[in-house]
Amino acid sequence: MGILDGIVEWIAEQIMAGLDLVTTSVLGALGCDMTVFLRYFPAAETMYGIFAALAVGLILLNWVWQLFKNFGLSAGIEAEDPVKLSIRSVLFILLALFSDEIINTILTIGGTPYRWIMDSELPPLSFADFNSVMLVIIGVCANGAVALITLILVVILA
Repeated sequence: MGILDGIVEWIAEQIMAGLDLVTTSVLGALGCDMTVFLRYFPAAETMYGIFAALAVGLILLNWVWQLFKNFGLSAGIEAEDPVKLSIRSVLFILLALFSDEIINTILTIGGTPYRWIMDSELPPLSFADFNSVMLVIIGVCANGAVALITLILVVILA
């Protein structure tokens, strides 16, 4: 086993240990519940208010701009029907204002299968076991250069 193979093996072990850490701690802690997410990241609630206000402001700005383009129709500028534009703008303003409730509904619907999977008695997924199998396959099938390519693919997988 050369130096390159040893380096590739060590980096692959560290990547798999990081993946194992992410799957056991972060995904298990957050899940599909927005209240848990807000407890871990309290700034997200303030950022939501800022982003929602920014979205409404941009939609209103676009609405006013498109309505003023109607005054330039005689100058050869094309514009949309003001009624359709107003309906679409109001719809998107409502979607931006109620996006928090929409996300909570989606997480409630999507969280049900997630809870079923988390509550079932499945064997734990350990990337460390996958790492040992992967290193055996790399060691048997590949030389140093191919092992480096495999390591790059493992980084992409991570």
